[in-house]
Amino acid sequence: MPIPGLGSVAVIFPSVIPDRRTDPLVEFTLRIPEAAANGARIDWPTFARYAAKGATVPRAYLSAMVHLHRSAHKGHPITRRIAAPILNANDEPIRRKGGAIVRSKTDRVANPQARFVPTVTDADLARMVGYDPRNLTRYARMQGRRAFEALAKDGHIELVPDGKGFRIFGPKRGV
Repeated sequence: MPIPGLGSVAVIFPSVIPDRRTDPLVEFTLRIPEAAANGARIDWPTFARYAAKGATVPRAYLSAMVHLHRSAHKGHPITRRIAAPILNANDEPIRRKGGAIVRSKTDRVANPQARFVPTVTDADLARMVGYDPRNLTRYARMQGRRAFEALAKDGHIELVPDGKGFRIFGPKRGV
């Protein structure tokens, strides 16, 4: 893999190569960039469960987690709805000592941060699951959408139709 300033770097390479076909061990070393240490959190048992069923949904899961991480606000995925602020007699939000707004445990309102979540089309969803961007047939777009709908059905994301496509939000919390 070419990396600017470093030349060509091997990201994955074999570190133990067996002498015979019957040797029980083949070991690979994976170099993860330092920037990836603070990246998206992946639930590996969930990923493994999806990977056992096929390739499209696990790719969608990884892509969705990266998408949520990129659109995150203060390290948390943006959700479509948030807890409503509790208002005082003057219809102003009640604030804690540090300035944080006190929020309701049951009521939800539209999240003002939702406008920062980019809209993705069916073609974008197909690209996110690994289909070739030069050959985005109707079947590829349908498979991409189905993979993300499966994630939404399982509660890992919230897929909301938008005028031009979809918005991928973090899973619902609380209520």
